[in-house]
Amino acid sequence: MNKKSLMAMWNDMKLVVLMLTDYIREDYINIPTNTVAAIAVMLIYIISPIDFIPDFILGLGFIDDFIVIKIVLMFVKKDLEQYELWRNKQKKRSYKCLKSF
Repeated sequence: MNKKSLMAMWNDMKLVVLMLTDYIREDYINIPTNTVAAIAVMLIYIISPIDFIPDFILGLGFIDDFIVIKIVLMFVKKDLEQYELWRNKQKKRSYKCLKSF
Protein backbone atom coordinates (compact mmCIF):
# COMPACT_ATOMS: atom_id res chain seq x y z
CA MET A 1 0.00 0.00 0.00
CA ASN A 2 1.25 3.43 -0.82
CA LYS A 3 1.01 6.52 1.35
CA LYS A 4 -1.95 7.95 -0.60
CA SER A 5 -4.09 4.82 -0.20
CA LEU A 6 -3.21 4.60 3.50
CA MET A 7 -4.32 8.23 3.98
CA ALA A 8 -7.57 7.53 2.11
CA MET A 9 -8.17 4.49 4.33
CA TRP A 10 -7.42 6.57 7.44
CA ASN A 11 -9.86 9.29 6.32
CA ASP A 12 -12.54 6.69 5.60
CA MET A 13 -12.02 5.15 9.03
CA LYS A 14 -12.46 8.56 10.67
CA LEU A 15 -15.65 8.98 8.65
CA VAL A 16 -16.86 5.55 9.82
CA VAL A 17 -16.37 6.61 13.44
CA LEU A 18 -18.25 9.88 12.85
CA MET A 19 -21.06 8.03 11.07
CA LEU A 20 -21.41 5.50 13.89
CA THR A 21 -21.37 8.29 16.46
CA ASP A 22 -24.19 10.09 14.64
CA TYR A 23 -26.03 6.78 14.24
CA ILE A 24 -25.80 6.02 17.97
CA ARG A 25 -26.98 9.56 18.78
CA GLU A 26 -29.82 8.99 16.30
CA ASP A 27 -28.79 12.11 14.38
CA TYR A 28 -28.20 10.04 11.23
CA ILE A 29 -30.21 6.85 10.89
CA ASN A 30 -30.06 6.32 7.13
CA ILE A 31 -27.64 3.39 7.40
CA PRO A 32 -28.63 -0.06 6.14
CA THR A 33 -28.44 -2.87 8.68
CA ASN A 34 -25.87 -4.75 6.59
CA THR A 35 -23.58 -1.71 6.67
CA VAL A 36 -23.81 -1.44 10.45
CA ALA A 37 -23.16 -5.19 10.72
CA ALA A 38 -20.14 -5.04 8.40
CA ILE A 39 -18.63 -2.16 10.35
CA ALA A 40 -19.28 -3.93 13.66
CA VAL A 41 -17.59 -7.11 12.41
CA MET A 42 -14.63 -5.06 11.17
CA LEU A 43 -14.22 -3.28 14.50
CA ILE A 44 -14.51 -6.54 16.45
CA TYR A 45 -11.92 -8.17 14.19
CA ILE A 46 -9.49 -5.27 14.58
CA ILE A 47 -9.87 -5.15 18.36
CA SER A 48 -9.88 -8.91 18.86
CA PRO A 49 -6.56 -10.54 19.73
CA ILE A 50 -7.58 -13.53 17.58
CA ASP A 51 -6.53 -12.96 13.95
CA PHE A 52 -5.69 -15.03 10.89
CA ILE A 53 -2.15 -13.66 11.24
CA PRO A 54 -1.28 -12.87 14.88
CA ASP A 55 -0.46 -9.20 15.47
CA PHE A 56 2.72 -10.02 17.39
CA ILE A 57 4.38 -11.14 14.12
CA LEU A 58 6.05 -7.85 13.24
CA GLY A 59 5.44 -6.64 9.73
CA LEU A 60 2.95 -9.34 8.86
CA GLY A 61 0.61 -9.25 11.83
CA PHE A 62 -1.41 -6.28 10.67
CA ILE A 63 -1.78 -7.30 7.02
CA ASP A 64 -4.98 -9.23 7.69
CA ASP A 65 -6.37 -6.25 9.63
CA PHE A 66 -5.70 -3.96 6.65
CA ILE A 67 -7.32 -6.45 4.30
CA VAL A 68 -10.46 -6.66 6.45
CA ILE A 69 -10.60 -2.85 6.71
CA LYS A 70 -10.16 -2.45 2.96
CA ILE A 71 -12.87 -5.00 2.12
CA VAL A 72 -15.37 -3.47 4.54
CA LEU A 73 -14.63 0.08 3.38
CA MET A 74 -15.23 -0.99 -0.22
CA PHE A 75 -18.51 -2.64 0.86
CA VAL A 76 -19.79 0.47 2.69
CA LYS A 77 -18.36 3.07 0.28
CA LYS A 78 -21.72 4.32 -1.04
CA ASP A 79 -23.13 4.64 2.48
CA LEU A 80 -20.04 6.58 3.57
CA GLU A 81 -20.43 8.90 0.59
CA GLN A 82 -24.10 9.50 1.42
CA TYR A 83 -23.20 10.17 5.03
CA GLU A 84 -20.48 12.60 4.01
CA LEU A 85 -22.96 14.54 1.85
CA TRP A 86 -25.41 14.66 4.77
CA ARG A 87 -22.66 15.76 7.15
CA ASN A 88 -21.54 18.55 4.83
CA LYS A 89 -25.14 19.80 4.58
CA GLN A 90 -25.38 19.78 8.37
CA LYS A 91 -22.18 21.83 8.62
CA LYS A 92 -23.55 24.37 6.13
CA ARG A 93 -26.80 24.65 8.08
CA SER A 94 -24.91 25.18 11.32
CA TYR A 95 -22.72 27.81 9.70
CA LYS A 96 -25.77 29.65 8.31
CA CYS A 97 -27.43 29.61 11.74
CA LEU A 98 -24.32 31.00 13.38
CA LYS A 99 -23.87 33.57 10.65
CA SER A 100 -27.45 34.87 11.11
CA PHE A 101 -26.73 35.82 14.74
